[in-house]
Amino acid sequence: MSASINILGDGFWIAFTLVVFYGCWAIYRYVNRPLLHPVLCSTLLLVVIIAVTGHPVATYRQETEPLVWLLGPAVVAMAVPIWERRALIVGNWRMLLTAIGSSIIFSAGSMLLIRHLIGGELARALVLKAVTAPVALGIAEGNGAHRPRPRWRHGLRHVRYGSRARAAFL
Repeated sequence: MSASINILGDGFWIAFTLVVFYGCWAIYRYVNRPLLHPVLCSTLLLVVIIAVTGHPVATYRQETEPLVWLLGPAVVAMAVPIWERRALIVGNWRMLLTAIGSSIIFSAGSMLLIRHLIGGELARALVLKAVTAPVALGIAEGNGAHRPRPRWRHGLRHVRYGSRARAAFL
């Protein structure tokens, strides 16, 4: 019975994470201040809560793995509106290229500045901080980072996306 799933723990931290995010989203919509963006606000709030409660981060990550798995289809789903607005993207290529280039320079520069403070293993992991989570997870596995398979996902490894999402990338 060692491979049993802690349903109460999994459900609690998933629900709690969503409540925190949507609570921060409601505050952001009401106040409309960039520093209260729901992604930033909820991340900081969850970090503080996890630190105060003493809940292990590795356990939290395992318990909220279904949310991380949902990032993959969400990234694919973003391809459709991007494809529909391709004329706008092509029309603003200079601005986009400048923003992307400066982001890459800032990301690499910040990594060079803090790598001696955090050590080699963490520095290798942070190299991926500028890409989306599903892409970063794939690259991290290629870099030799260890990511254990979640218990709940064994039957979902061969999920295929719909033809509309596939066609957006072709």
